[in-house]
Amino acid sequence: MTDIEAFLIKLHQNLNILREREAKYVGDAPLTLLNQIEDHQTAIMLTEQLRRGELSETDWLEALHILNTSTISDPTIFLLKLHRHLNTLRERELKYVKWGGSPPVSLLNQIQDYQTAIQLTEKFLRRELKEVDWQQALQPLLLSIESRNNQIELLDPWVLFIATKNYNPYIAGPPITQPEMFFGRQADLEKVIGLLKNNFVMLTGPRRIGKTSLLHQLTYQLSILMGIEKFIPVLVNIEGALETEFFHLLMEEIVSAVQPFLPPETTTTLSFDLSNFVYPARAFSRDLQAILKGLQTTTPLPSRLVLLLDEMDTLNSYSLETQSQLRRIFQRFTNTNLSIVVAGVKLRQQWAGESSPFYNMFIPVTLSPFPETEARRLITGPVQGRYTYQDEAITRILQATSGLPHRIQQLCLEVINRISTTSEGRQEITVEDVDSILPAIQWLDEPTLSQDQVTTIVTTQPAIAEDRTEYDPTTSTSTDQETK
Repeated sequence: MTDIEAFLIKLHQNLNILREREAKYVGDAPLTLLNQIEDHQTAIMLTEQLRRGELSETDWLEALHILNTSTISDPTIFLLKLHRHLNTLRERELKYVKWGGSPPVSLLNQIQDYQTAIQLTEKFLRRELKEVDWQQALQPLLLSIESRNNQIELLDPWVLFIATKNYNPYIAGPPITQPEMFFGRQADLEKVIGLLKNNFVMLTGPRRIGKTSLLHQLTYQLSILMGIEKFIPVLVNIEGALETEFFHLLMEEIVSAVQPFLPPETTTTLSFDLSNFVYPARAFSRDLQAILKGLQTTTPLPSRLVLLLDEMDTLNSYSLETQSQLRRIFQRFTNTNLSIVVAGVKLRQQWAGESSPFYNMFIPVTLSPFPETEARRLITGPVQGRYTYQDEAITRILQATSGLPHRIQQLCLEVINRISTTSEGRQEITVEDVDSILPAIQWLDEPTLSQDQVTTIVTTQPAIAEDRTEYDPTTSTSTDQETK
């Protein structure tokens, strides 16, 4: 398979994903999503022309590069896109009028942003505005437009083509943030979403089991979910957050996510000040109440704010006063349009006692290793259409990783790296490929040990160390050296 064919396959896969997302919006897809669909359709047409010899590679590359949606290097094309998006927004505005309702403020603000951007671009094309002044004036408008069109994007066609030359989609280390690269956990996703209406949820499990990746997927799934409510997810990682700035950090992320949906009068009444980190729990509670009330006035469906709080083990290092303040805030907004999902390694153990402010407050959802069907999909799914695995190779990976998703990703990443550097053009992965990696692999969830340390552990570690995540012979204490 040539690079061009692999690129074309990936374009079609991306387009199918985008079409599925568009269908879920039932006619109200974000403009960035519509723009991506159009760009992928154009990229497919251009690539087919190249394959048929109707277009030179130079012309093809130049045409693809123009499709980069983040550039405004061609003002004429940029202006056409602005007008096309404005027409879409106008059609949505007319729907509200036809239904006898008033368009939401966020939609009217979006229309105004596009109108201003069009006026500025037309002035620039008429040479009534210098390029530097045009781009400077556009910048805040584009940021505003992007926030209102908030949508997780796939790679644009140009970046995608560059990436396919060294194609290795496995992700070892960081969490999975792109929805199309997320495999498995469907039952866990459905369980959490089902609990959100009437419960606060706690995601638990060991490090690197996939809690952060699941929160990112929840953020995406909730943002496109169609039903009797509109979900507005806010993902906040509080790892390393100072106790004195905790409530400020939470509100900063909340305001950033919900501002497009709030009426202007709500925003102006908030006590929150981005530049002032002195922000007590009482002010946070008042502002949160104002935001929840404001969200009920601007969207066609009732809105539900969903706080997704990652690395909440950090909270256990805070004072009992701060923890109690947060509990009171959570209790105040129980049975309102606020839902909360917290994630951490030891929350279930540390919050289980009656002395904890969060005792009996969250429904636990524990993440476990993948069952075989999900593990197989994680192995084969990311490289479908590019590589295939022999059954023996899949079996060996399953045996070596015990269904742990981060280990599956790491082992498959190493295998594909080996194939691409030593067997260019080969598309089948054999058990020999896997066996060549296993003896030297250092799992990311294990500490790096010298040979002397390995010998010491082998000779001194007891056969059974109950309730220990890892035995350290030098301190005889349980240590948690796993990384995120």
